[in-house]
Amino acid sequence: MRFAYTDAIISAGGVPLAIGLCENDAYIYDTLSVADGLFLTGGDDIATELYGEKRTEKCGPVSLLRDRFEIRALHIAIKLGLPVLGVCRGAQVMNVALGGTLYEDMSGHRQTLPRHLPSHTVTVSGALGGIYPQTAKVNSFHHQAINNVSPKLEICAVSDDGYTEAVYMPHHPFFVGVQWHPEHMIKSDISAKRLFREFINECVKYKGEKQNDQGAST
Repeated sequence: MRFAYTDAIISAGGVPLAIGLCENDAYIYDTLSVADGLFLTGGDDIATELYGEKRTEKCGPVSLLRDRFEIRALHIAIKLGLPVLGVCRGAQVMNVALGGTLYEDMSGHRQTLPRHLPSHTVTVSGALGGIYPQTAKVNSFHHQAINNVSPKLEICAVSDDGYTEAVYMPHHPFFVGVQWHPEHMIKSDISAKRLFREFINECVKYKGEKQNDQGAST
């Protein structure tokens, strides 16, 4: 499963590099300062105390270190203007980092079909409007999801049963989180492939602007 993330980035023309988990802001800042984008993958649940809820028996394993690291990294990425793409848990972290909340358990949304096949439809708008069709078929493996959307984010996809499936930050070059797993659909769905290409294109654009700024300051 983890290879699907790196394959998606590579197929779009990017070079994926893993960042070691830590809570050292200086390390995170220095690392992201030489990066051209930030990609947040899926994974374990987010600790409920980070969005003001109490843990229930339906919550899965958590890593506070990863949660805190990704929240720190997101705030630094926003400050730097880095393009950011989040998938599943990644989209949830984006929302929590900016003051939103989550549904703690939505087990009925776990897909039983093969991962590359769509299981439901979403209505698309906003930042995803030029990437996915207005009605798109996507896959789904999550048991937690965005509840109250951060006031700093806007919804850009809603499921056919009314849940938030994607969010973005207005006035940021590229800050998009999707609840589904496009990395598993890049070989069968042009929109999934386009999402990663758009992300990498924004990373390339960011890199060029950064190099121009550095050249102007020397």
